[in-house]
Amino acid sequence: TTPQIMAWMMDEYEVLMGHSHPCVITGKPIPIGGSEGRGDATARNVVIVHNLPAGVTSDGKSKQTFNIGTLPPGQSKKVQLTATASKPGKFTSNAEATADGGLSAEASSSTVVRQPALVVVKKGPAMRLIGRPAEYEITVTNKGDAASTNTVLVDSFTGPAQFVSASDGGQLANGTITWNLGTIEANASKTVTLTLKATGRGE
Repeated sequence: TTPQIMAWMMDEYEVLMGHSHPCVITGKPIPIGGSEGRGDATARNVVIVHNLPAGVTSDGKSKQTFNIGTLPPGQSKKVQLTATASKPGKFTSNAEATADGGLSAEASSSTVVRQPALVVVKKGPAMRLIGRPAEYEITVTNKGDAASTNTVLVDSFTGPAQFVSASDGGQLANGTITWNLGTIEANASKTVTLTLKATGRGE
């Protein structure tokens, strides 16, 4: 495998990881940490194939091919792609570079995808007396493995009831109360309260 191919594999690996890993790939050109005594032939008809795992796609595809062409000695080529995961989990992708003369090199990278999962529970009295306030407690729990940011809770009420108050900055508009809960970390909860007053019979 030529130093040019190995230099590209190092660049691709560092793009996937997000930071420098000069010791991961051997056979690089000397200026970027390679060893003396490696070959210096031009790599021709270089093709990179990036295979994505199940559940991950890039532009709707599970495989992307890049035709690099010729790589002279000491040069490298970097390509980038944006991938989207359809579910949380750990995903490992593999990139392979090939060139004329049977040259080939591979590198892989793993990425952990996390996702928030919100659950809402509302508790309150089963019956209310006319003219008396009734308090409701609403709890939002993040049961996922990532923080939920810019979280907004919306609750509405119908029937013969009058809004009295809402905790934590809840705002009433057209029979709907909205709370801006901000960030809810994984396995954490936020609870707000709503007080209504029954003005007539009904459910």
